[in-house]
Order: sequence, then C-alpha cells, then structure tokens
Amino acid sequence: MEILGFVLLIAFGAVALIAMLAVIRLLFPAPVEKARLKLETSLGKPFLLGLVNLVFFGALGVILLWLGGLIRDTWSGLSALLAVLLGFLALVIAILLSILALNGLVALASLLGERIGAAKSPFWGHARGGLLLLLACLTPYIGWCLFAPFVLSLALGGSLLALFQKRSESGVDEAGE
Repeated sequence: MEILGFVLLIAFGAVALIAMLAVIRLLFPAPVEKARLKLETSLGKPFLLGLVNLVFFGALGVILLWLGGLIRDTWSGLSALLAVLLGFLALVIAILLSILALNGLVALASLLGERIGAAKSPFWGHARGGLLLLLACLTPYIGWCLFAPFVLSLALGGSLLALFQKRSESGVDEAGE
C-alpha cells in the first residue's frame, strides 16, 4: 500500500511540476526568455557558473545551519535568537537559489520544447519540453546522479547570467560574447 502511495506521489508531483513550469513561462515571459537566450547560445559557461554558485551557496547554507546549532547548544541567553537568525539566513539563501534555478528550469524546458518541434500552441511546446526534462531526470541512476545535477547547475547558471550580465547598446554582451 505504501508503494502505491509513493508512485501516486511521484506521478502527481510530476504533473504539478510540468504545470508549474508552463505557468511560470506564461506569467513571467521576460526573465524566462532572457535565461533561454543565454542557454541557447552556450551550455558550458552557464553550467560552470551554476555549479560554482550551487556549491558555494549550498556550503554557506550548511555552515550557517551548523553554526546555528552549535551556538544554540553551547551558549545561553541570546544564543537562541542568533541561532534562529542564522537558520533564517540559510533559508533565505535556499529560497533565492530555488527561485533562480526554477527560472532557469522553465527556460530550459522552453528551449527543449522549441527544439522538439512545432506544437499546437506555445503552451503545449513548453509542457512537452518540461515533460521531456522531467522524464530524463527521473531515469534511474544516470538521471538521478548525473543528469539532474547537471540540469540544476545549468538552469541556475543560465538564470544568473540572464540576471547579472548586461547587454550593451550594440546588442553584444559586455563580457564580449
């Protein structure tokens, strides 16, 4: 009975994730399109940028949580407040990384949906790209351990490039691309 619940959880979660990717694309087209353009031109730079930021800010969040637990256990008085503040800061870092990665995932799903071929409408193209991305990440072992972290780093890097890399008046990136 528990296995059936687990399978249903994965199935409904997958449908909800695909719907969320498509809806975010429809609600926020400008930031998603910027990230999609960054991912379309290059995969190496967004991947490396995303990987470095994911490792750095992930480690920073873990260190903040560890320090909060250490402070709470050893000190008294205002240490509980300091521990809560450190935990809150770690939560803010995790939420910001999640939002940026979600924007990049939407852009990647949109790019994949466009590359698959013509669909009845742009919505179905995004949904097909999201489904393809999700199924590839759910592939046992290779998808879980290799492809999903690659996609997450790629999505985060594409979103960061779109957010922080400015375009000059000539339409060329300031970094010379």
